[in-house]
Amino acid sequence: MDPAELEKVLKRDTGRKIKTIIPVHLAGQPSELGEIYALAEAHGALVVDDACHAIGARYRYDGREYSIGGSPHAAMTAFSFHPVKHVAMGEGGAVTTANPEYRAKLERYRCHGLQKEAFVNEEMALSPEGETNPWYYEMQQLGYNYRLTDIQAALGDSQLKRLGLSLKKRNELAEYYRQLIEENLPVGTVRPLVVRPDVLHAYHLQVVLIDFEKCGVSRAAVMNRLRREGIGTQVHYIPVPLQPYYRQRYGYKPGDFPEAESYYEKALSLPMYPELERSDCWKVVNELKKILES
Repeated sequence: MDPAELEKVLKRDTGRKIKTIIPVHLAGQPSELGEIYALAEAHGALVVDDACHAIGARYRYDGREYSIGGSPHAAMTAFSFHPVKHVAMGEGGAVTTANPEYRAKLERYRCHGLQKEAFVNEEMALSPEGETNPWYYEMQQLGYNYRLTDIQAALGDSQLKRLGLSLKKRNELAEYYRQLIEENLPVGTVRPLVVRPDVLHAYHLQVVLIDFEKCGVSRAAVMNRLRREGIGTQVHYIPVPLQPYYRQRYGYKPGDFPEAESYYEKALSLPMYPELERSDCWKVVNELKKILES
């Protein structure tokens, strides 16, 4: 999310219809959260950041360092524990907040909307002696079963202890990828995403931008040839406004989000995980070089 573009959008929102701003820390690099928060606060909107790629990431703002999910620049932060994430629990996720009111609401939503205090039906809640009936609860709002199982939580707790090592290894691999790309691939054909100097990148993804048209080969052909060499790649992601649901609901069409679409046309995610070896990175870049130069 570009703060300058966000500012333009907020200025157009004279009716203050925008209530929540949701920046995504794509690939693991923190958004410019401090700047986004300042704009949101001035507009009277909340910031809820999507940190599904960015557990453990950090950023600097106004001379101080903050951690994603533990900073004052978001009302709530969402994390993912999908099997491919840094901390894997099989599935599920978590939301962090420093706001007691939001925490209480989240806890109720997480467990069927149940509440065991501040009752509405006091005649049902209280015994003749004026004490709370020990079995009593109320469902004051609709909630679901969003709880992690104890087994998942135990797995996640153990994996959190490895997070620091995972981040260190991922950053080392990303730097090695960068060196290999600069040394082996023609200038202007392949480049990693730009990383700001004031962040600790979590590198959930190793995304490169490839000028497929200049190279004279389609992305599908590149991915299929890499797969035949035992190298899995992916595209993260198809722009949300181009999905049928959003086209039908809001009338979006190709060209409405030029920056997202330009990124999508060039993006390719290379293998990235802590157990990856430098020799694996070399093989990936070497095979990519063969394909693009053939």
